[in-house]
Amino acid sequence: MSLRRGACPALSAPMQTGDGLLVRLATAGASLSPQQLVALCGAAERHGNGLVEITARGNFQIRGLTPDSATALATDIAAMKLGLRDGVPVETNPLAGLDPTEIANPAPLASAIRDAIDATDLKDHLAPKVTVVVDGGGRIGLRNVAADIRFDALGQAEWLVSIGGDASTAQALGRCAGKDATTVTCRLLERIAETGSDARGRNVVTEAAHDALGRLVGPLQAPAPRRMPARPFGNIPLAGIRFAFGVGLPFGQITAGELSTFVKAVEANGADEFRMSPGRALLVLRTGCRDAIADIANAARLVTNANDPRARIFACPGSDGCASGYIPARQIAASVADELAGNAADFSLHISGCPKGCAHPAPASLTLVGKEEGPILVQNGSARGTGIPFGNHNVAVRLADALRIRSSTNDQPEVRRKPHPAHAFAGD
Repeated sequence: MSLRRGACPALSAPMQTGDGLLVRLATAGASLSPQQLVALCGAAERHGNGLVEITARGNFQIRGLTPDSATALATDIAAMKLGLRDGVPVETNPLAGLDPTEIANPAPLASAIRDAIDATDLKDHLAPKVTVVVDGGGRIGLRNVAADIRFDALGQAEWLVSIGGDASTAQALGRCAGKDATTVTCRLLERIAETGSDARGRNVVTEAAHDALGRLVGPLQAPAPRRMPARPFGNIPLAGIRFAFGVGLPFGQITAGELSTFVKAVEANGADEFRMSPGRALLVLRTGCRDAIADIANAARLVTNANDPRARIFACPGSDGCASGYIPARQIAASVADELAGNAADFSLHISGCPKGCAHPAPASLTLVGKEEGPILVQNGSARGTGIPFGNHNVAVRLADALRIRSSTNDQPEVRRKPHPAHAFAGD
């Protein structure tokens, strides 16, 4: 059983957290029936602490396990025959092949790449989190999802190849034909493995990558098309008369019982398939009218609109559910969301119970970090960054005020911005 942080907490290798062992299932983009999702919730209640999560990449996490219960959970999930894949993740947008707005259907290419990797021993020589993304674009693309190797659709049979980042930060190598993508993937993974057992795509220099690929990758003849960011909330029309309705879990977490109740309610109103999506969202698929699903989701206090402040706030369990936490992160997050109700400003807020920053490793506009000596506030950084003391007085109100100050300043880009006054952030 591996407890090493940084490894993927699969069924065979749970990860130790402040509230017990955590298991992550590779559900991103997978199709689950209502019965399968209800069964997962039941297993989480039997073997964990009853809390489940959808991650930023669209995977399903079960928390609060013990060594014995993690073994029992693995047995139960194996019996469910969910068809979840082990090995190097090859991720696609969750509506691959169903979204009429996508540039190309990435599912066949992703399947071919999985088969090619499985035919080698590469997974035994790569870091645990090495990932391949095949993004066909569409309503819920993977632009904001980082990967070691990326394929972004340029057309029906041509793909932009890049390494080491999301669509904005990855190093572009050029374009390749779909028929060559499996060879390109394996050669790049071989180069990553040669760089070191902990190496990632970002550690491979561009010249080395080009040397590995030879003529399989050619120069871009035009700028890569711009992709819309993921918008997994609300109604998403699909081909024919099917549609998906995206709901978000507040701060990425819900009790297994609440999720099971929601699934049963929407199944009774025609939902027949569920897919988990980047952005900590659950896609409910069905044929026909969507109104009942929206009503059920709103009654369950799930996120159904991208303008909901909860869609831009990240929070871990905090001191209420994690031995490592110093502040009740999700309580604070809920109060900030209430303070910001109706505010559609563009921001990101991370509230972390401790400096590990599990809920959101990336930088945020503001990050409140719990520490033994008291919370600190980090601006434009992560939970591991340097911040200033924030204090424990009226935390949610002052965080909401700080975000409003940032929003009003960001609305005036032509004005030379001055540092925010210390009293806007400092605690009493």
